Order: sequence, then structure tokens, then C-alpha cells
Amino acid sequence: MKKTFFLTLILLLISCNSTNKDKTKNIVIQDYEFIFPTDFNLIEKQGIDSYVGTINKGDFIFDFDFGRYSNSFEQTENDYINNGTWKIFLSAQLQKPEVSTNIMNLPEVTILNYRQTKQNDKNEKNFDYIVKCKIDTLEYNYPLKIPNAIKNLNFKIDTINGTYRKIVWSKTNKGPTGIYMKNITSDNSLSLVAFNLTEQQKKIALLIFESAEYKPKKHSP
Repeated sequence: MKKTFFLTLILLLISCNSTNKDKTKNIVIQDYEFIFPTDFNLIEKQGIDSYVGTINKGDFIFDFDFGRYSNSFEQTENDYINNGTWKIFLSAQLQKPEVSTNIMNLPEVTILNYRQTKQNDKNEKNFDYIVKCKIDTLEYNYPLKIPNAIKNLNFKIDTINGTYRKIVWSKTNKGPTGIYMKNITSDNSLSLVAFNLTEQQKKIALLIFESAEYKPKKHSP
């Protein structure tokens, strides 16, 4: 039922400009299977510690990487606020001068709460959030700016049948449109991504991502 649904949607999207109006095909990338329009082809490449390659139709190109270190894309805003590298920089700035700076002995930053900036936050108008932190006994309001690489993306994150999925797509015609998948029973993960897509291509890519199924098979580590 799921495959039939996505197959139909993909065909509807490509029917206006495709000579293969009635065909899709399944493409398997190791443990994952996708429905693609029939004129896309998988090309394997030489990887160092993972299975890599492209799936393309002309200049509509997806890069894939299946292995232990596949690209999981940018953090969401919430993840960046709670676990972003800014916490390390803040901790280093507030490190006591008599203590040598080392990532292993930096004081821990605890986030108490955060809020979006407001118009009356005059000194922080160029920032996105005010994060109330605690370091040791010091409470500190930290103005935080979200990186453009995160702000320019839409995110969809879920877990289906034990497989974590992060789907990202650019808010403009520049940047990535991709999916990251990892099953809880596997050490390997998959990233599949295309760049600088048109709105029509993004719609097709998102349907391809939604068609993904985890179908594990035996393969070399």
C-alpha cells in the first residue's frame, strides 16, 4: 500500500515532462530501498570506508554514502541551542584564568531556559535567542545567533519501525535536499543528498525519500 501510494505521487509529478509516464523502479542502496523514476541510474564510486556513489538523471544528481560516518546534516535549531558548539566557546570564555584551557576541564554549561529575541532587546537585536545558562554558580544570559546553514533548512525527523530518519530541504534554490537514515540495530547509516534543486525537483526528491524502506542484508563491514 505504501509503495503504491508513493509510486502514484511520483508518477503524477513527472508526468508532464517525462517520456516514461507509467514506470518507476526500485533502487537499493545496501540496507535501504527507494522508489525512483525509471530514468534515474545508480553509479557506484570508489569509497574509502563506506559504499558511495550517485543516482542521477542528467543534472538531477543524488550523492549517497552508506557506512559508519555518513553525513547526518545540520542540527535543528533546538538541537543547536541544547548541544551546539557555542556551548564550548562560552565555557572557554568563562574559564577561570588560573586554569589552563582544555576541552576536558571546561566548566559545564547548563541551559536553564531560552526564548526568541524581541524588538525591545536592543542590544541583542542581531541575535535569534536569549539563552539563560548556568556555569558553576554564575547565571548568564547569552545572546545566540543560529547559523544560516540551519536557518535556511526545513526539517522533518521521525522514527519508523526502528529506523531514525532526518529529512532536510533548502528554503531556497541553493543548498541540500537530503535524507539521513539509521536503524537502531545497525552500526551503519545512509545519507542521500542532492544540491541546488528546483521546487519541482524538491517535490520529487521528498517523495523518493518518503518511499524509503529498511531492508537489511548481509554485507561486508
